[in-house]
Formats: sequence, C-alpha cells, structure tokens
Amino acid sequence: MTKLKFWMGVAAAAALTVGCDDGGGGGTADAGPGAGGTPGMGGTPGMGGTPGMGGTPGQGGDPGQGGDPGQGGEPGMGGEPGMGGAPPTGPCSGLPVVEFNDEAADGGDGTLIVSGAASSDQNAFDPGEGCTSGFGAGQDAAFHFVAPSAGNWLFFTDNTDFDTIMYARTTCDDAMTEVACNDDREPGQVFDSGVTLMMEQGDEAWIIVDAWAGQGAPPGGTFDLAARLIEVVATGGECDPAGLANTCGASDFCFTPLEDADPSICTEDTPPAVTGGSAFKTADNELLIRLEGTDASADAQGVLLQLIGADGQPIVLNPDTGGTQAFIQSDEEIYGQTEFVFKSRIGLGEELGGLTVGIQVQLSDSQNNTAEPIVFNPLEAPPSVEAGMACDEDRLADDCVEGTACLDRDEDEMFTCEAIVAPTLMTATGYWNAMGRVMGLEVLGMDADEDVLAVELTLLDDEGNPLTDGQGGEIPAQLFAFNDVNYDAENPGNYTALISLGIPEGLDFATLRIKVVDEEGLESDSTDLVFAEFSEPVVVETGAACDTRNARTLCPEDDICFSLDDEVDPTCGQAPTECPEDYPASINLNDNASGEGEWRYEGDLSDNDPAVTFGECGGGIGNDIFTFTAPAAGEYSFITNSAAEGADTVLYARTHCGFTGALYPTLEPACNDDIGMDNPFSLIRVTLEADETIYVFVDGFADPDSGQFWLGPYTIVARQQQ
Repeated sequence: MTKLKFWMGVAAAAALTVGCDDGGGGGTADAGPGAGGTPGMGGTPGMGGTPGMGGTPGQGGDPGQGGDPGQGGEPGMGGEPGMGGAPPTGPCSGLPVVEFNDEAADGGDGTLIVSGAASSDQNAFDPGEGCTSGFGAGQDAAFHFVAPSAGNWLFFTDNTDFDTIMYARTTCDDAMTEVACNDDREPGQVFDSGVTLMMEQGDEAWIIVDAWAGQGAPPGGTFDLAARLIEVVATGGECDPAGLANTCGASDFCFTPLEDADPSICTEDTPPAVTGGSAFKTADNELLIRLEGTDASADAQGVLLQLIGADGQPIVLNPDTGGTQAFIQSDEEIYGQTEFVFKSRIGLGEELGGLTVGIQVQLSDSQNNTAEPIVFNPLEAPPSVEAGMACDEDRLADDCVEGTACLDRDEDEMFTCEAIVAPTLMTATGYWNAMGRVMGLEVLGMDADEDVLAVELTLLDDEGNPLTDGQGGEIPAQLFAFNDVNYDAENPGNYTALISLGIPEGLDFATLRIKVVDEEGLESDSTDLVFAEFSEPVVVETGAACDTRNARTLCPEDDICFSLDDEVDPTCGQAPTECPEDYPASINLNDNASGEGEWRYEGDLSDNDPAVTFGECGGGIGNDIFTFTAPAAGEYSFITNSAAEGADTVLYARTHCGFTGALYPTLEPACNDDIGMDNPFSLIRVTLEADETIYVFVDGFADPDSGQFWLGPYTIVARQQQ
C-alpha cells in the first residue's frame, strides 16, 4: 500500500493510532485516502497541499481501555504537608467537595446552576467501565447533591472550556457505587456531559466532573454544573437528543437518526452482536476486517480493536496512557442499520505489523455497549485467487494473485481477478504562477486500465539531487492526487491528467521528476521537467474552462474561476459572494463598534452546530461567520483571544463566503492558526477598499488524526491600521 504524504499538510493515508477521542474523531484508525492502495480504501485523496482533507471527525466512539483505573490516586496526593505522604482521607478521598445545594443559584425554569466551577488540582478518580474507562485521567471536581424533590434529575455541564466526563456515585470514594456515566451528552457536542438520576426527596448523590485525557487535551478547566427535573418519555416517543428538555426511561436512550429532518426517538438500548466475519493480515501489513453484525437499536458505530503480540498480550498503542484499544469506523456507514456489514482496511505500518500476530474486535454502539469480543489469532494471509476467478469486491476476504486485481470491468456486478498494467507517461507540461507560488501540470499518457490516480513528485536541485529540508535531510518523493483525469473516448486508454498545487517558500527546485501512479499502485517510468522551461498561466475568456488555483490558466480581470457543482468543471465568470443557505447566519461585526476604528465581539464556539467549512490553514470544528464592511480604504487587522484554558483558534477571511481557500486560494486572502510558537490565538490582516465587504471566520483548532481540537469562548477584535 502506498501511503500519501504531502508538503502542504494533507493527512497521510490509513495508519493505525490509538482511539482515545470521545467524539472528535481522535485516534480513529480510518482507512483513509490512498493512491497505490486498493480501491475502496476511503476515496481519492484531496488536492495536494490542501490542509485537513485527509479525514473527517469520528462519531463519538468508545475510547480505548488502556489506562489502569486509579491513576492519580497515589499516596500523598492531597495530603497535608508533613503527613509523610499518607493516603488522603474524607468522603471523596481527600478531593474537595462542593455542596451543590448551598452554592447553586436559580437559573430559571427550575434549573439550579453552580457557575464558574473549576477542576481541582487532583486526579482522584476515573470513570467506571463502559463509559470512558482509562481516559478520565484528568483533574476532578466533586459535588454533593441532595434531591429537594422526587423525580428524574438531569445534571449537565455547560460553558465548558475543556472536554468533560461526568459520572455519579452514591458513595463518593467507592467506584462500585457508580450509577451513571456520560462523555458527550449530545452527538457532535464533545465538551459537555450529562447524566440523569431517578431520585426520591432527600436522596444523595456525588457528581464527579472529570476531564477526558486524550493526548494534548486540557487536564481540566472551568465549567457550569446545572441540575433540573425533567420529563421521562416512554419508548417510541420523541425525545431531546441533548437531554435538556426530557429524557428516556432507564432501559432506553434517545436515538438520533442521521437525517436531521427525522425526529429523535426513545429506543430500547440493546448491544450490537457479531454474527460472522473474517480478518486477515497481508504481506504489506494491512489488516482486512469484515464483520457481519446486528443491532436492534440501530446505533452501532464501529469496532474496538486490540492488536495481539506474540506473547498473547495486547500491544500498547499509546505509551502515555497504556491504551491498547483503537476505535475503528467502518468504510461504509453502519449507524442507523439493524443488520449491517462492518468493513475496514487498516495500514499497520512495518513496526506494528511486525509485532501483530492476532487481533481482538468488539462492535461498539453510541451508548458504549459492546458485543462479545471476537479473537482472530493467529492472523492468516487472505486466500489467494487466480486470474479469471470470482473475488471479493471489497478486497477484504481474499487477494488476487500478483499482476491481477479484483475488478468488474464489464459492470455486470460480477467481480473477478483481472490482469492489470501500469500507466505510461508520454508528455508533461509545467506551469508556474510566481505571484501565488502555484505550480500546474498537464500530463498526457496511456493507461489501458483507465485508473490513473496520482502523480509522484520529486524536487531536485541544480545537481540533480533531492532538495533538503533545512536540517540536512532529503525531501522525499511525495504523492499527490490529480485534480482531474480525462480519458479520450475515441482513443481508449489515452488520458489527460491535471493538477495544481502550491509550493512553499524555500522549495525552489531546478528540476521536477514525475511519475504517474494508478489505483493499484502501479507506476509509470519517470520523466524530468526543467523549471526554467515552465510556462506562465494562459489567459482564457469568460465562460472558458479554467484552473481554480490560477496555475495553468488565468481568467479575465473581473472574472473568477469557479463551479457551484462538483460534477461540473469550473469556468470563468461572476461568482456569488454571499454565504450558501446551509451556512450559519452571519454576524455583522460593524454593529459591534468598541471605539474609534475598533470593533469587538465575544462569542462561543462550543454550542455551535458542526462546522460547514474550514480554512486553508486549518479549522473545521466550529464556525462563527462575520461580515465586515470597510468604512474607509486601508489595512484592517482581525485578532482573537480567549481566557479559556487550552484555547486555540483559527481565523480566516474570504471575499466569497462559500468558496474554501483549499480549492480557491485567491478567494481566501488570509488564514492563520497561531500567531506564534507560544501563542495559539490568531491574527490576520487584509487590505480593503472603502465599502468593500469581507467574510471573517472564527474556527477552532482541529486535528482529526490525533483527536486534538478546541471549541470554546473567544473574543475577536477588528482594528483599522494607521
């Protein structure tokens, strides 16, 4: 399997990492984009140089169980000075306890709120099994609650600046008395947690607010803890997925369908089950997993995977936590189905692949229920299939012999092992737009299989050696997906492939060495293009086909190269500036003047719907969109800040709201993640004409591969520069 790596920050192809995140996609070992891999591996990789298009956040799977319970409860933590490290004492193992009833204020509608609560400096507890065991290793806060009246009491966090986990106990320092645990109270809202308890008047409960402890996550922070009585909805009734207006019965949960138009329904909470399946490991250290499953509640989301070493023990995937599990999503959606097939192809890499002799898998659902574990040990190679014989179209149950691949060339839905050939590269033309440091390639060749996918690029210096990275190391060959591949209908197999991508400052090459790669990983011979012979972009007319990155073509001065339909090639014309209908309503920053030549707005990303877009430099976790109209010509700065712990914003500006900088770099004139190495806030500057309007996006940092992200309160300030 050829792995995709990019100069400009696109994620590499499928690689296994520990599954620690509780809803932001963290650690999902997803079979991502891959040229040179097998079809069905997660789609064509994004345009070279496009940040953040390597994958999408996960759906809140159950993190791994690698951390041992009780981490942080070492002798001496919280003990008074001079006590010789004796174990802490008290109803919460020495953890300070907030008397909720005494501290709570009336928040209206019967809600009691303790505002501005904060994590302690101790990690006294972890949540119990079945919630996020092993990953609640952050700092804890404990609250003692006495029910003022009987009923179903909902406890939930709000206005949080870190990723909370909540659990309730009837005895604070006794994990065996845990009666409820929750990580994310609503899908997609990963910071807030909530539990519901049936209580009689005078009943007591200890509510523990913990911090999810994935890599890079804040160990604690500030939050509001609220409690209120809510209605219980019967099985089959409509429910509030956030659990704020009502709740389902003890044996039910609020099932949220994938289609937003469909109501959420109280559904009996049942675990998934595996009814059959197979797992293999290829010679290239790929895991091939196929599981048939059922789930009456239709909320299965993926599998918990453990790799088994030669000693029969699980392999540690996260040394920081001791985690041995990864959450894996299916290549095809299984949520919402009562009967399904889980499919996944996972690249282990040479090191993990060499250690792995077996695996254990468990189907997992949205309520953290798991199926009985299934063990495949030892893992065998997939059975070999000869040319011309029937094969598995998903390439998970068998493997065609070398020189063939599982294909359906006559489109009769019958897949057989067919001979494959490598593409050829006949000619290539290079283009260079010095203004934007954008390079374009037009490649012509022949490929009988008509499955050209990507181009491998090597940047060479004047002596024909690969460029170095500034630290003495060579910059290796990199693989980029073509933006477009067209085949000649009159001459089958003849193709024209196009790609445009930005080249960062400092990567000034003398020669470009290129190879064409197809979907099976077969490569053409290489050819060299001399940079001095690259052409300038060709100016085309209004209505003509064009290059959105302005590398191969340029539109007339008043036109923009764009397309509103992914299935239609872009052309030069007048593009709409307003936001698409599915974008959140914009905020007029001009209405928030805070002084002469200054505008200020305080917002909060944590309660937003999932992001609808992202900037070329990052983001894609939550969007606030501002319009700003320049009162006078000049340069304007936009800067963010936040008092929230772990805050990390992303800021970008567009002239046309709905066109991403990744695809339309000229329409996103500014994008910034961090102001500096030690400053996670964002600063952009744009030059505007009088009465010119621009769209400014406040977003949160997001890294789907590591599971790190940030959503929370922020302040944005705009100033006219003197």
